[in-house]
Amino acid sequence: MQDKLMANLVHIGMSELEAKVYLALLDHYKFSAKELSQHTGIFRTQIYDVLKTLINKGFCTEIFDNVKKYVAVDPELALQLVIIDLDKRSRLAENLSRQLHQRFLSNHREEQRNDQMIEVLHSPNVVRKRLQSCFDDTRKMILSFNKPPYLIRYRESDHDMVCSSSKLVTHKAIFQIDSNDPYISLDVARRFQEQGESVRLTEFLPMKMMVFDNTRVFYQLSAAPESTNQDTATFIQHPEITLTLINSFWVEWARAITIEEFEQQLKIEIPPQKQRVSP
Repeated sequence: MQDKLMANLVHIGMSELEAKVYLALLDHYKFSAKELSQHTGIFRTQIYDVLKTLINKGFCTEIFDNVKKYVAVDPELALQLVIIDLDKRSRLAENLSRQLHQRFLSNHREEQRNDQMIEVLHSPNVVRKRLQSCFDDTRKMILSFNKPPYLIRYRESDHDMVCSSSKLVTHKAIFQIDSNDPYISLDVARRFQEQGESVRLTEFLPMKMMVFDNTRVFYQLSAAPESTNQDTATFIQHPEITLTLINSFWVEWARAITIEEFEQQLKIEIPPQKQRVSP
């Protein structure tokens, strides 16, 4: 509990030493600097600086007895200043978002969209928004490599796989067969086929990838097992690279098998499809 309280105080702007001293003051009516040092294990030379900062932030106050002592300010009062500050920061961030968005758009006019561009993104939220933008701008065709876990399709509101439903855009999808449970691959591929996509399956795909209108490419490479890094997503608008990846898609498409061929390969009867619940 103590560690969680400290972590939360640090999250709202305290240093670890400030959080430690403030919690110690909350547990005792008053402390001298010497007593605080002994109780918290913080050096006397540091205690004075920490207390000065807490006083300036409104979390403690001084009282004068035989020696100067320190008393915690009621958190309901002290945290009001934090709440006000966070509200101001939130409003400022919203205003900046709108202002800087307009500045961004002004420097990405239509005539600049044909420029060569390679973006490497690490934030899942940024990747989702970038993907959503690509879906919205696509007018003709989407080609995709789908590797387990099948999370390459994103909605604005969640991370779940969704099937595309636009009747105006041609979709061709290749699914890497899940070696742990090929029946999952069969079920997922059938769902996409039911939504109007042309679907094939294969034993191996080099990456997760989507090509939009033969002009823009998204691909995702998984981090090495021993790495602590998250997957990295790359968006490419570069003629030579895009053409190379499109050719790679059609090579894999020629090698892949249809759902019917996969069913025969598994030598199973197709189970009744589960009724899908619209997201």
